Amino acid sequence: QYAAHLRGSRFSSACLLAFLKAIFPYLPIFNIHSIFYFVVTAVAFSSSAVCASKLGFNTAWSYLFAFFYVSQGWFINGITIGNYDNVLFVSIFPAVIALTAEMSENTKGAWTFIFMFGLILAGIFYTYPEGCAVASLGYLPFMIWSFVKSRDRTNFFIKFCLSLALAILLVSPYLPHFFGFFFNQLGSISMCSRPGTGNSPGLLDGRFLSSFYACIVTGK
Repeated sequence: QYAAHLRGSRFSSACLLAFLKAIFPYLPIFNIHSIFYFVVTAVAFSSSAVCASKLGFNTAWSYLFAFFYVSQGWFINGITIGNYDNVLFVSIFPAVIALTAEMSENTKGAWTFIFMFGLILAGIFYTYPEGCAVASLGYLPFMIWSFVKSRDRTNFFIKFCLSLALAILLVSPYLPHFFGFFFNQLGSISMCSRPGTGNSPGLLDGRFLSSFYACIVTGK
């Protein structure tokens, strides 16, 4: 019941699971979930290693950083509790940091870079929109710092604005729903109530849980 209010608000992880099931139609759903975890772990390791490299770490330290990134903190917690949206978001977000650092160093304007950066920005928004709102508070100072130290601030500004415009264009169909969902989340916090409470009354009743457990054990 606590996930019912998220219906129609996050898309990427569900689409990735459906895509994997389409590729491997004869595999049990448990195996599909295992493949999902393998894919996002590989993406998280790669993106965090590249991010560390762009921030000035050498190869050994970059790989060590990536190892701790996928074995500690938010990423491993998301796997433990089965929060696919969080896991996918955390696996992609280091790429945003890496590409921002790349914009600061690379003074050449490239449409492929703008397209890739805009696509990733839109992707993380569709994956975990609230996470974008929270992560932007930490990303904004880094972006400003990258802009200040950039060798070509005009080029940095143009590439960032074009990438952001592309991302906004791609997420525009979802924005009206997002604002309604986001303010509903804030309202739940102000009322000190957990979102989704009361959607399925009786679901957590002791008698229901006992009978549900008995069905699992007996296979009936």
